[in-house]
Amino acid sequence: MNSKTAKRFINCLLLGAFVISTVALTGCGKSSDGAENLGLAKADDQPELAAMLKAFDKADVQLKAGLEETARMVRSGMTADALGSLKLLVANPKLTAEQKQAVERLINRLKTN
Repeated sequence: MNSKTAKRFINCLLLGAFVISTVALTGCGKSSDGAENLGLAKADDQPELAAMLKAFDKADVQLKAGLEETARMVRSGMTADALGSLKLLVANPKLTAEQKQAVERLINRLKTN
């Protein structure tokens, strides 16, 4: 393989990697309605889930990210997984009384379903 062919090959590889990474990062054009942003409740959420998300509006980003993952579990019917996450969350000593109460209400709601 001569140097000209090697350069073309490397350029093709780099271009291919660029195209693949661009498609992967853009999500293949998938649009979002904005409800997946941290701290935002969806219109069809259970009242207890919406109240819990609202109670954590001013929480730090890391806590919100974990909370949003738990909310996805609730929304998709993964009750056992959601309950496990919520029980860990309610044990967090940094929660305010309002936040703790909102989490406990959602736990009780999920247990009765």
